[in-house]
Amino acid sequence: ASTGGHYSLLAAYDEESDNVLILDTAAHKNPWLWVPLKHLYFAMHTRPPKGTFYRGHVVVGDRA
Repeated sequence: ASTGGHYSLLAAYDEESDNVLILDTAAHKNPWLWVPLKHLYFAMHTRPPKGTFYRGHVVVGDRA
């Protein structure tokens, strides 16, 4: 059965290696991991199988 996806948090950036730490909200199935930033970028610009919309990102912040 399809779950429709879920959100994962980008928690840290390591400038020396150009990697980001992804905290998966389904950590019981998908452990947290460091990935090269370019891999994350290209992964977000793909469509899921049989999908109409591209994957992407949400920026959360305070405009105060």
